[in-house]
Amino acid sequence: MEIRGIQPADRAMVDHLLETLDDSKRHLGRQAAKFRQEKNYQPILEIVAEEDGKITGTASLREITINDIVCLMVGPVLEIEDRLAPLIDTLKKRAFQSGYRFIIWQQFDEKNPKTFGFKPAADYQLYLPGQEDGDDNLYIYQLVKNSLNDVSGEVEFSTE
Repeated sequence: MEIRGIQPADRAMVDHLLETLDDSKRHLGRQAAKFRQEKNYQPILEIVAEEDGKITGTASLREITINDIVCLMVGPVLEIEDRLAPLIDTLKKRAFQSGYRFIIWQQFDEKNPKTFGFKPAADYQLYLPGQEDGDDNLYIYQLVKNSLNDVSGEVEFSTE
């Protein structure tokens, strides 16, 4: 398996792959295409896994602002045959090399962010609006040690 940055020629195939998911996840293909149109889109943070000339997985990070701090959020993620770990590891390296301090993962499906080293946001006193009790689906991975020392409270996402 080769993991590499997405190329323009890959985009339609990746979007189609995401669109073939079950009904609860089908929106991810449209979401990925929308992320690529944002002014802060960074191609280095969208990758694919390729085997025998076929795209077998994709993962991306998108830039967001949380409490006035620019960070990254896990975007659409898809792998075939449970090979997500190499994709997430590659994204972590690319994010660190690009100067980001931490990554946010808002869990919407059966993938467990803890499997990839993410910790519940509640451990850092971060929570989504209305979920102050810590019962949420928000996870964080620190790329830089102690990068969350100056971040706490209600998380408000902004893409602008």
